[in-house]
Amino acid sequence: MIHIITTVGTSLMSNAGKKSTELDDNTFNISDFENQNTNTQKTIYKYKVELKEYIQRKQNKSCAEISSICKIDSKEESFIHLICTETISSYLCGIVLKEHFGDRAKLYYVKGLQVVDANVFQNTGFFNLVEIIKSICDGITDIKVFNISGGYKAIIPVMTILAQLEKASIYYTFEDSEDLIEIANLPINFDWEIIERHVQLLHNDTKRKNSSLEIREELVDLRLMKPEGNELTVIGQLISKYSNRESPFTRTIFGYFMEYKFHETLSKEYGADKVEHSVRVIGMNSSDIDILITPELGKFIAIEIKPINILQYAYKMKDVGVKMSERIKGLLSERKGKIDEIWLMVYTLGGIIKENFLLDDVAKKNIDELIEMIKNEFNYPVVFRVKHYMVQANKLNQEDFIYKKFMKSPLKYDEIQELFSYEIKN
Repeated sequence: MIHIITTVGTSLMSNAGKKSTELDDNTFNISDFENQNTNTQKTIYKYKVELKEYIQRKQNKSCAEISSICKIDSKEESFIHLICTETISSYLCGIVLKEHFGDRAKLYYVKGLQVVDANVFQNTGFFNLVEIIKSICDGITDIKVFNISGGYKAIIPVMTILAQLEKASIYYTFEDSEDLIEIANLPINFDWEIIERHVQLLHNDTKRKNSSLEIREELVDLRLMKPEGNELTVIGQLISKYSNRESPFTRTIFGYFMEYKFHETLSKEYGADKVEHSVRVIGMNSSDIDILITPELGKFIAIEIKPINILQYAYKMKDVGVKMSERIKGLLSERKGKIDEIWLMVYTLGGIIKENFLLDDVAKKNIDELIEMIKNEFNYPVVFRVKHYMVQANKLNQEDFIYKKFMKSPLKYDEIQELFSYEIKN
């Protein structure tokens, strides 16, 4: 499914011969769209009826939003996210569009997003828009595109930047024509390697305030912090909101770092000749067992390495169970023997080491369901373990990059904590 994130303007009103100023001179109040007590509420209701009738007459030619969405998705198989400004006219158009598209559309309005007060737009509306777009995109695993054919011109630069960060194509109607222009996602982004040096400062006002003059000047030169005071610039705040997801420290690539570090440590513990990394056997294609230990001939310990938040997601744990079972079966059919233990090795990035890191109820439930899956796969006892390692972030005055020290130092086996152990019997 394609998700179309669409900014909503007032072309529907203007095309229908309605003046948006008649409504936007009033203060935006969400309750005005639900009642008909005041003159403003009666006008909103009257316009709503007339706009719906106008769409019935003009169909795809009624406004920029409908015209462009129909061209992007002529088969009507997409889900539409309608983004409105905090203005009566935009939200009214959004309501009418939502009713037109039905269950395959969802309506949002962005507090502070308007074109009357520049300070409110820059300091409130801009970041509320970022939060809404980010929350929408974080929940999408399918294709997403940005449709900026409607809406205020002032938000086009913002939507363009967000589309690049979200790796989404942009669509817009060219000037006064009916031609739809597509701008594919370009191979450009923030230089996260440079930003990584300051990622903690972007999230911590106190650390930023107490940092050295040299660091503060570098933040200013990078346009991340304002020259005066301690405040982040618009770009600085935007990057701070995306750095948790996009930074190399938290992206998928760090999982590969962890595999190499665990392989290094387990090789020292069990012997280099008994520990293998990224094991592929017949039938696995591109899949692999992250680490395989052969403590003795015919016995195997299979290890899957994941960030700790996987324990909170039942569907992800189920996926781990299915894939691990398939890979282990492939291994056993090729190498002959029995699986002795299965480890789920989880890691936490940048936290405080606790002597007794406890699993919460959600994690325990998901682990129990994973064990039930494994029970059905093997007709002999198998030990299942969940082990945990905490990666501590470096202090900024000690290292340039927050994972640099971790990558340079060996991971200690005795710092791997066992959270759970269970012998699966059939």
